[in-house]
Amino acid sequence: MHSLAVFFHIMKNRLLNIARIIISLLLLLFLFKRMDLRYIIPLMKGVDIPLLVLSFFSYILLLVFSTMRWWWLLAAQGVRLPFMRVFGYYLIGMFFNNFLPPTVGGGAVRALYAGKDTGKNKESFASMTCELVLGFIGLFIFVTILLLFYLGRSEGRILFLIFLCGSIVITLLFSLFLSTYIVKKLE
Repeated sequence: MHSLAVFFHIMKNRLLNIARIIISLLLLLFLFKRMDLRYIIPLMKGVDIPLLVLSFFSYILLLVFSTMRWWWLLAAQGVRLPFMRVFGYYLIGMFFNNFLPPTVGGGAVRALYAGKDTGKNKESFASMTCELVLGFIGLFIFVTILLLFYLGRSEGRILFLIFLCGSIVITLLFSLFLSTYIVKKLE
């Protein structure tokens, strides 16, 4: 009886995978049928292949480093998962970021998967929050450096002021959220 249940479980998984592949192929077919290849083929002929390959591998490297950062943050929270599983969750999150509305956050989906896998939901979401904060800090530093090159121009000064005001507002809102959260935890 037990082997029959295992057999049905395996068959169900295989059928689901086959259905996913068929749906993916049908979606690709639908997209390709709607494309006007007369405009796309000339564009593809002008592509610099070595640069395309370099950009592809650079993107893969970026994904690996981003996954590594999240993996370390998960480990710091006591969430132990194999790197390849975290990489898979990262790719799932990227899918949600790229193909679904912004209200469905890929980071939240990643944290949900990691929490479901380990039973450590709070820690998984804390690692995702830390990653978002680190990303914001990195973006802040990057934009600040870029804006320093444009300070001599009038539009550079305006952009710098807008960026500075926006950063102050975001910092104040984050501080307000954090202090409210801490007060609730202390009560």
